[in-house]
Amino acid sequence: LNRINFGNRSYGIKVAAKRYFGKELKDLELWQMATLAAIPKSPKYYSPILYPDKSKERREVVLKLMFDQGYIKEAEKEKASLAVFKAPDVTTPTDYLSFIDYTVEEASSLYNIEEDELKRGGYKIYTTMNANAQKIMEQDFKNDKLFQKSDEEQQFQGAMVIVDHQT
Repeated sequence: LNRINFGNRSYGIKVAAKRYFGKELKDLELWQMATLAAIPKSPKYYSPILYPDKSKERREVVLKLMFDQGYIKEAEKEKASLAVFKAPDVTTPTDYLSFIDYTVEEASSLYNIEEDELKRGGYKIYTTMNANAQKIMEQDFKNDKLFQKSDEEQQFQGAMVIVDHQT
C-alpha cells in the first residue's frame, strides 16, 4: 500500500489520501477508506476525480464486503454509502508532463524496466533539461505578439530546441 499506484500520479496510500481527500490517513472517514481501497483494481477507471460514478459503485462493493465479513455494521455501511466525493483544492504539478512521460518511457525501454517499477522503485533519472530555459520559452510562446496569427485554414504551431554545442 505504501508504493502501489492509486492513479492521478499518486503512488502509495498516504499520497493518495492527501491527493483525493486532503487528509492524513489517520483522519479519513470510513467512506474515504473504502474509496481508496477500491482504486487499485483500476486506478484510472475508479478514480473519484475522473469517474466519480464508477468510483462510487466500486466503493459500494468494498463497503458490502466489509459488512459481509463483519468489519462494519449496517448503519456504518449506509452512512458511508451516502457520502459524496468532492475533490480537495490540491495542486498537482503540471510542469513538463510530456517531457516526464517521454523520459520514463525511454528509460523503461532502454533498461527493460516496467514503467510502474520505475515510478515506485526509488530510481533517479537525470536529464539535460534546463527548467529555467523551459519556463522562459513557455512564457514567450504564450505571447501572441511574437507569432503569426492562426486562422481557420492554417493553425500555426511552434517548437524550440536549444543545443549546447560544446557538450
